[in-house]
Amino acid sequence: ILLTGDARGDKVLEGLELVGLFKKDGKSKIHVDVLKGPHHGSDRNVETDFFRQITADHYVISADGRHGNPEVSTLQMISEARGKDKYTVYLTNREPRLTKFFASEKKKGKKYDVVFRDDKELSLWVDLGDDALAD
Repeated sequence: ILLTGDARGDKVLEGLELVGLFKKDGKSKIHVDVLKGPHHGSDRNVETDFFRQITADHYVISADGRHGNPEVSTLQMISEARGKDKYTVYLTNREPRLTKFFASEKKKGKKYDVVFRDDKELSLWVDLGDDALAD
């Protein structure tokens, strides 16, 4: 799990390089199970290359819609970076603009899944597929 907090994408990559998990050579990539989107899905903290260089099976974006977060342009960056890959995007709040974006993505043939937190729930479950947790 890579928890980015409010860090800018370039600073996340610098940190990964500093600890020897990534090389900023333009070719390096790192894959994680879960990537928590930087700064509530703001498009001012990341670029498409961030999502090309750090890929994940599960993208979690925690935002309440204030300040426009998560921004559709950030979701577009993930979509562009991942192409037709299968992955899941988890969002803490459902908004019409997000629902509209994801519907248009499905029409384009995108294969990823989207999970919204149920309004009645306080949290969101990210299923990593580990059967050991089921016991």
